[in-house]
Amino acid sequence: MAIIKEKTKVAGVAAAKKAAAQKAVPAPKNEQRKENKIYISSQEEVVKMEVVLRGERFKSYWDSDREYLFFSISPKYVEAFEMHTFFVSGKFIDFEE
Repeated sequence: MAIIKEKTKVAGVAAAKKAAAQKAVPAPKNEQRKENKIYISSQEEVVKMEVVLRGERFKSYWDSDREYLFFSISPKYVEAFEMHTFFVSGKFIDFEE
């Protein structure tokens, strides 16, 4: 019984973190990023990150409150990002979900 309660507690915490992250407002999209897919950190972050996907470097950027990080990934690199440990581990989630 304790295992079931713990799983629901963990699921509730994950849902709360996801809801908080979805409230963050990304920087306005410029013309170059209109087709890109946006990913947001599932928790507040204190340092910016970058990721290399198929030889291309992508840098994160802050939300308006400088709490959450975003990655703007061009369509041809979306599959590579979704196989990256940042996405697989849940550190970054799909913003438009």
